[in-house]
Amino acid sequence: MINADVPYFNAQDQPWLISQFNPLSNKSVSDIALYQRNSPELSKTLLTNPISSSLDSLLIADNTEKSLSAVGDSQAVFTEDKKNDPLTGENLKSIASALPNGVGSVENQANRAMYANFARLLQNVDGSGINIGVISDSYDVNRRDAKNAADDIASGDLPGQNNPFRRTTPVQVLAETRGSGVDEGRGILQLIHDVAPGAKLLFHTASDPTGQSFTDRSVANAIRNLAAAGANIIIDNVNGFESPFFQDGEAAQAVDEVVGKGVVYFTSAANNDRNGYDSAFRNAGTMFNPGQLPLVIAPENNIPTLGGNVPVSSFKGGVAHDFDPGSGIDFLQGFSLNPGQRIAFTLQWDDPFYVNGEVAAPTTDLDVYILNADGNSVVGGSAINNSQISPNTGKVTGPIEFIVFTNTSQETRQFNIAIVRASGPDPQQVRYVFNAVIGLPKNLEFATNSPTIYGHKNLANAIVVGATNYQETPAFTDVIGGPRIENFSSVGGIPILFDKTGKRLSQSQVPLKPDIIAPDGVNTTFYGIADPQGNGNFEADGLPNFFGSSASAPNAAAVAALMLQVAPWATPADIAIAMTATALDMDDPGTNGVDKGFDFASGYGLLNADRAVGMLALFDEKYYLDQYPQIAAAVQNKTVRNGFEHFAKFGQFEGLNPSARFDNKLYLAVNSDVADLVAKGVFRSGFEHFIQQGQFQGRDYRNLYNESYYLAQNPDLVTAIKEKKFRSGYEHFILFGQSEGRKPSPFFDEKFYLTQYPMVAEAVLSGLFRSGYEHFTKIGQFEGRSPSQLVNENDYLRDNPGVAAAVKAGVYRSGIEHFVLFGQRENRIRGG
Repeated sequence: MINADVPYFNAQDQPWLISQFNPLSNKSVSDIALYQRNSPELSKTLLTNPISSSLDSLLIADNTEKSLSAVGDSQAVFTEDKKNDPLTGENLKSIASALPNGVGSVENQANRAMYANFARLLQNVDGSGINIGVISDSYDVNRRDAKNAADDIASGDLPGQNNPFRRTTPVQVLAETRGSGVDEGRGILQLIHDVAPGAKLLFHTASDPTGQSFTDRSVANAIRNLAAAGANIIIDNVNGFESPFFQDGEAAQAVDEVVGKGVVYFTSAANNDRNGYDSAFRNAGTMFNPGQLPLVIAPENNIPTLGGNVPVSSFKGGVAHDFDPGSGIDFLQGFSLNPGQRIAFTLQWDDPFYVNGEVAAPTTDLDVYILNADGNSVVGGSAINNSQISPNTGKVTGPIEFIVFTNTSQETRQFNIAIVRASGPDPQQVRYVFNAVIGLPKNLEFATNSPTIYGHKNLANAIVVGATNYQETPAFTDVIGGPRIENFSSVGGIPILFDKTGKRLSQSQVPLKPDIIAPDGVNTTFYGIADPQGNGNFEADGLPNFFGSSASAPNAAAVAALMLQVAPWATPADIAIAMTATALDMDDPGTNGVDKGFDFASGYGLLNADRAVGMLALFDEKYYLDQYPQIAAAVQNKTVRNGFEHFAKFGQFEGLNPSARFDNKLYLAVNSDVADLVAKGVFRSGFEHFIQQGQFQGRDYRNLYNESYYLAQNPDLVTAIKEKKFRSGYEHFILFGQSEGRKPSPFFDEKFYLTQYPMVAEAVLSGLFRSGYEHFTKIGQFEGRSPSQLVNENDYLRDNPGVAAAVKAGVYRSGIEHFVLFGQRENRIRGG
């Protein structure tokens, strides 16, 4: 009888369950049940008795050749070409964890676009033991959503009590908004759960206590609260509307604080492209008298400002800024808006901000006005007294004006921006940034197309993530010139002029932001933002697509969870270095020529999860410093921060070995074609080739895998690789083939290995290993376990006395280890 507590799925109702399996297998399964493993003795009886003696009715109808026989406790059992037979040692093909591609009813395509699916299975990580905190608008307050949080848990798209895949640790909601929200935070959490399903998830709204807005202070509070709750990684997709341009504000200082405690911090770059203006303040010599221009402000544009007052209660007058950079003078910056169109922008200048009570008020008071087409009446603006105490924040407002303006007419109209110095000395620099999500002007005069990354997003210690459409990544298509950033992805380059206390720096600092690019445009169950063409359902698959850096940043943060699991020693700086050092270089489309290395649009390039995770997995700090004492001395002298920083920036290209697990000379000796490429300068070292290509080509000399053999055994893969479903046969083997018992080489047989070593079968069934092959690669070969009937430890040592002597001397841990490293290529089978 079926345990009533165990979820039951009908394939017709839950087709997504079947889609998680290898599409090349053409499985036909009409009815699937997930059953509880209710006997601890299962593994002992698995290979000798029908599995139904330990489980209730685990037979499924309509199985095809080499197909799925059962799914139990999130494990899949594959059998040989026998349909509907009970599982015994005679027809066992393989046992493996089920559902390799993603989590739940909707797949996050970033899994494939970043090669996170490959990294997860290759390294056997899922983010377990890592806590990820999300700061966004809301989690589960929007009753207009097609689905709520409970629905997402039931479909497996979020963890929680009713999650069908036993991801039962619920999202910990530290603070929900008191206002309205679109539950973008829940969409973000779905993306993270797909990439790092083992990670614990936390949520904190970015809203202030009123629930009406995001402020620099409310974001800072959320950051500190998540860190206090145990978050190892925090990601946000917000910016306080009064975040300073030229100085680290409250949120930025909170980021520095938690990063100093070991928290890895990610933030979205935002979606403002180059929709910024910056200029030296040019005194136009034009003096407006107070009250000179009449106010003709529509109610829609008469909104509260940061100080809590009406934006423009009167025209204060002052000296105008000259927008014309040439010899002429023009104190009006023209633009047009369509009927009903809205814009929003933040103006700041180079006065210090009042942060945490540490500096005095700004010395200059600027105001910004929206004038009509003729420039003779005020139709909108912001005229805060920048040295007053704000009733909202209890602090001096600071050098900032924030404006939202709507064309309330029924026709396209021309307007003008005027920046006026109401009091104090001329500032040196003025800058404003449009909020592109709210709207952008048309035909902006004197546009400078300036950077737009600011606030805590322009911080050295934060990993800032821009966006590229997942369909333009190499995993999905070949784009001439490589992948391109989304045309809305924000651009860095705003200088920092003051320290956190408001003291002007002797030399300005320009943070190199963004750091990396990650995929957007991916699916969720309910949340989607239309692309620039207005498509909310991008692939016409019935599922909404989540665009923007709000989607790309959580995808990158989820990869960091895999990295921390494989390298718990890694610091926030190590995570950033591993990501940037292994990223795929991209071009800044806004500059002439092709940018090599870092640029302010694409950062260091597209995040590659398999490279970033793989580099950390192969590195051993103690080994590296012991092997290379000159580097240890550099660390001691603080020339470099640690051995990993040296390896990522220099050592990997110099042929230095990251650990005992990778030997450059041996890799090149085994792969002579790679040695030729290194000699020609295509790659600088064997490791550089391995981390970029060799690891997914199956070139790891520590494995029993042969690409030519695997493709010959699986000819359908040749077409699949051409269609970009896989990069290589080895990628298919790691993702699917090992679970299905496909032979990676003539020398490894999954069925033989599991039958020969029942305790290994138990470990695989319990989820400790993906397959017998994984166990052999990581442990079995060093214990002298036979990978197939062709290779036996005792026979190999007897027939190769030199190897036996080397094993006795401790050069190798077993004869099988020697066989994997050398013997398989030297044809040393039973003395051969």
